[in-house]
Amino acid sequence: MLSPRLSKIKDRMFNYEMVTKKEWWGHDKTILDEPGILDESLVVRKAKAIEYVCKNLPVEIKPDELIVGNPNMAAVGFGYTFPQYANRHEKEAAAKKCLNESSVWGHTPVRYDKLLSLGLKGFRSEVIENLRQELFKPNPDAAKVTEYRAMIISLNAVREFANRYSELALKMAESEKDITRRLELLKISDRCSKVPEEPSTSFHEALQSFWLTYAVYHSCMEYLPAGRADQYFYPYYKYDIENKVISQTEAKDVIGSMLAKFNERVQVRKELWEDHYTFGNFSQGGDPIDPSTHLVLDDSSSYNYGLSANHWLMNMILGGQDAYGNDATNELTYLILNTWAELEVVAPVMSVRF
Repeated sequence: MLSPRLSKIKDRMFNYEMVTKKEWWGHDKTILDEPGILDESLVVRKAKAIEYVCKNLPVEIKPDELIVGNPNMAAVGFGYTFPQYANRHEKEAAAKKCLNESSVWGHTPVRYDKLLSLGLKGFRSEVIENLRQELFKPNPDAAKVTEYRAMIISLNAVREFANRYSELALKMAESEKDITRRLELLKISDRCSKVPEEPSTSFHEALQSFWLTYAVYHSCMEYLPAGRADQYFYPYYKYDIENKVISQTEAKDVIGSMLAKFNERVQVRKELWEDHYTFGNFSQGGDPIDPSTHLVLDDSSSYNYGLSANHWLMNMILGGQDAYGNDATNELTYLILNTWAELEVVAPVMSVRF
């Protein structure tokens, strides 16, 4: 049974958010007017565009939610919007192969376990060490140096995104009249000031770290799955439950708050849809004349303009085996699955391994 908090969140999802027009942010944005930006390589300009998104994407904290971070509007069937970062020559060259700035394929799950255990600073340390080793070579590889720079810019951008939510929660706490919600906002502020930059030390921090990072990926054209959530979250859940840091009821509220975030871009009324699809969205490159080069969506197709209107390839998978062939199902497997079922959410698409 859903708690009063999750019942309110479910009501808000289905009776307000899914039937209210969403803003498609980013289609009129560019980084190409920044001084000296055209002297940078394409990969650095892409990283600077990610930085622009993290610094400027509208932020919002909704009533009752315990996990925060709003991704940019997008959809498999309708494309996505992102600040312009390629120059004219790059666009012309890409178009000859049926590609453009939106030709980005995600699909590959992130090492979420590593993100939670090391934090962004752990990844950054690895990148900086690789950069240091490269720069100490007699003839550093310029492409590698540039790639490492872009990685650092992107990692710093995610930290900036989290800090904006920390500051917003703190500001909201100042004027919040309800003492319970005020304390929740203060804790949200504290968590977002820590993760995903630092390693997660609690179940709640782990879910918040994952979601902030995940929201940035999906706001920057990377349609990534959530992967085996019951595996990489379980150590944090197990520790907090065994040490009475959190109750199962509280854990379910946090899980439900996170699952609700997957659905914030859902639009169930056709008159609310916007088409931002371009020829390059799902192209893998090739002859523009060849119809098999890129995906073409049919207006009359109930699949493309039904399911795909509210699909972001956000698959979550539960159960299965561990690396040694043992049953990997755990208490969190069922808690996630049951919460997902009770909320009746559209996303993530849930898969179960037997």
